[in-house]
Amino acid sequence: MEAQVGTQVHGGSSGSTSLPSNTDEARQIYALSQPPQKIACGFYHSAAISHKDGRAEAWSWGRNQNNVLGLCGVKDKKDGAEGPADTQSRLEPTQVTANTLSSDVYEVACGTNHTVFLKKRADEPGGVIFASGI
Repeated sequence: MEAQVGTQVHGGSSGSTSLPSNTDEARQIYALSQPPQKIACGFYHSAAISHKDGRAEAWSWGRNQNNVLGLCGVKDKKDGAEGPADTQSRLEPTQVTANTLSSDVYEVACGTNHTVFLKKRADEPGGVIFASGI
């Protein structure tokens, strides 16, 4: 039997890490550049917002089925075009680096199969919603 503590990634791909069910310690995560101001948890993934040098940073980790983590595809070296979304699961927080989320993210929410970020924009009084997953 396995626990869903700290590094467990369900979906069983290579590179997954499991912890024994009798563990009584949570695992500290060091990947965030600054302590998170907001954190949200989905069914098999999590997301957070931290601030570094006055700029907001969006982070996500866990099972990345249907691009629930909101990670962009790799840019093509020839023409700079963005490829398909990255759907690899992550054990550690990975910065969401979409140009649309580069700064001013101030809210995050996770559902079973989606993540939603809210970003401030001067021309939109309530902000702009960016969603990933299904």
